[in-house]
Amino acid sequence: MIAEKYNSLTTIKAIGADGCPTNTAKHQGAIRHFENLKRSPVQWIICGLHNIELVLRKVFVTIDGETHSGEVYIGAIGQLISGSNNRGLGLVERYMIVQFTPIKGEVCQLHPSFLQNADIRNLHTVMLLVQSGPSQIDEQFSITTGPVNQARWVTTATNILCLYMITEDPWDDLVLMVEFIVKVYGPTICDIKQDSHVSCGPINFFKSLKRSREMFEFTRPTVWDAIKDTLQTNGFWAHVEKILLAMVCDTDPLVREQGVAIIEEVRQKKKRSSAKMIRKFIVPDINFEAKSYFTMIDLSQFIPVKEFVSPPLLDSYSIEDIKAMNFSDNFRCIASHQQHVERWVANTSVAAKCAVGQERRHEFLLNMSESFGKVSTDPTVKEFKQILKRNEELEKKR
Repeated sequence: MIAEKYNSLTTIKAIGADGCPTNTAKHQGAIRHFENLKRSPVQWIICGLHNIELVLRKVFVTIDGETHSGEVYIGAIGQLISGSNNRGLGLVERYMIVQFTPIKGEVCQLHPSFLQNADIRNLHTVMLLVQSGPSQIDEQFSITTGPVNQARWVTTATNILCLYMITEDPWDDLVLMVEFIVKVYGPTICDIKQDSHVSCGPINFFKSLKRSREMFEFTRPTVWDAIKDTLQTNGFWAHVEKILLAMVCDTDPLVREQGVAIIEEVRQKKKRSSAKMIRKFIVPDINFEAKSYFTMIDLSQFIPVKEFVSPPLLDSYSIEDIKAMNFSDNFRCIASHQQHVERWVANTSVAAKCAVGQERRHEFLLNMSESFGKVSTDPTVKEFKQILKRNEELEKKR
């Protein structure tokens, strides 16, 4: 195993993954297996972006209908946006856009540094246009919507919004899907991008719950029930260890004090405990009427050591360090999503095609990483000219 080969069993404090059972099953999941190998708990960081995509999927199939034979859409929206071989609507240009009614949403402007992913950037652009209306769309506007399938919900959302923008007389379900995207799905993505630290995970999860509740609880209770089922099944961010981590990083000193007190108590109980079993990470029952992220569960109902431990990411910090929020730069860089991991999974597939053997693949990936640092994923002509100039200078030195 890689962790053993590089003597990392004791240093790995957290594992990031999406929420599929292969990773998260409480008995046989990959993270549980790693905890048993390590003989101690790790921080479970289940991708927040993946979570909200699961909610979008549930809302879409509840409103528009399930797919047929895996990827064939049978609903009115799905059939129109899937295009040829699920390639989506394709190129949407300004002349195709009708005088659609703007839909008020909660999507905010994002700094370009949060929009390096092309799919997220396209979605963000279209969400803002849907909110502002056709009068704000430039005559040169054009966008390629991307594919529509079970693995590409960001591009599926972009296709839904573009379908609304080019439809003269949108029907109720299409309008409802657009409202969900600009009022729940899109704002949650913006939250995760802007407040991406692992301690913000429970807060962003709660915001998506609250927005969904406000939109559907009384107007479309069947949709709200479907969302609750999805959030409960994938409620990893409502676990005690996640909420405690959020609490000790909270801006409210009273919330921080409460979180620190619980962590101090569980650490003392762990010292006195002779139990050798590692706690099993189990998603708790969520209070869907909660008014804040730390009331999504009743913290007093969980048994320290047996059902939860002090957040593993804080193991190397004393209680005084936690009180003073004296955390390292590495800790402050840990994200609540794994979009960067997904990118490297794709890069590893490329490396496997181009290099033979583990060492050569590793070198290939290191070279890719270095090149990404020098050239952006969406390079400009100016950047290419700078690279050419730099190469010419190197040639002269030789």
